[in-house]
Amino acid sequence: MKKIVGKMNHREINKEEMSKVKNRGSNEIIAFVLLIVFILLLAAPQIKNLGETVKTAVGNLNTSLSTTLSDS
Repeated sequence: MKKIVGKMNHREINKEEMSKVKNRGSNEIIAFVLLIVFILLLAAPQIKNLGETVKTAVGNLNTSLSTTLSDS
């Protein structure tokens, strides 16, 4: 194909479009990852509290079961 002055040929247009698509995809991935990190940082204290609650509940259940089984 001959290149016409002032216009891009078909192959150059495809390269330019693909470059835009790749850049947009990269930006979307980076934004998604940053969003997930932000959400995790906000949720970390609640997750920690939930872990402490579960730990306490399991400890209480263990104590109750030990008492019940030793009484039998």
